[in-house]
Amino acid sequence: MQGVESARLVLQALSQHQLELCLNDLPALERELGFVIASNVIDKNVLRALSMKIKKMERADPSQHEWFTYWLMVLREENIGVGLIGFKGSPDATGSVEIGYGISPAYQGRGLMSEAVRVLAAWALNQAECQCVTATHVTNPASRRLLEKLGAQLVEENQSGSSWKIYRV
Repeated sequence: MQGVESARLVLQALSQHQLELCLNDLPALERELGFVIASNVIDKNVLRALSMKIKKMERADPSQHEWFTYWLMVLREENIGVGLIGFKGSPDATGSVEIGYGISPAYQGRGLMSEAVRVLAAWALNQAECQCVTATHVTNPASRRLLEKLGAQLVEENQSGSSWKIYRV
């Protein structure tokens, strides 16, 4: 699996085996990676999503695994996993793919998630099959500010949240 880098982060695409370790034996994953993952990165929502991601990866062509996995956000200066980011599958027939993300509360407010979304969206938009990256049902005010900061276009807003798109430039 590959990785992408920014000024402060390395985003490392986790293999299916690594996702399974994340779900079942986090200390073993940390030993394999050579660094720890910050507390609260793997919460109950992530645990639920991990099972779904693993099942999707089992059915997907291995060449498409980067679209289905979590990418671990590794903070270079501390060599620690601080968050997870990823897509909810490969781009659909229109070239659209949805992104999701989360970060340890201890690392919020530093612009790390903006940096991660920027570089992973750029990676996606550099793939021939991807025309836009979406974020849907956004209810978190910090997430909304992040998307505004990145220049995402607001495409819908209702009681269940807002939906955004990041297009190729």
